[in-house]
Amino acid sequence: FPSHDKYETAQLTVPFHYLSGERDTKFQAIARELGAPYHLIPDAGHNAHRDNPDAFAACITSVLRQYTEEKA
Repeated sequence: FPSHDKYETAQLTVPFHYLSGERDTKFQAIARELGAPYHLIPDAGHNAHRDNPDAFAACITSVLRQYTEEKA
């Protein structure tokens, strides 16, 4: 299982965004510790993609649009 190391995350050469369900306090804390861009998925727990797939998909779409619009 990958470690949650702030230094390792800062060394990534690709954009990194952290998504978490609003009821997943453990992973919210990890996201804050990493200082990464953080996105909260409403009405969701640890399995945000299953608990609220529409909100999860909308979040992913929004993140990806950021990078596609920057290149346009």
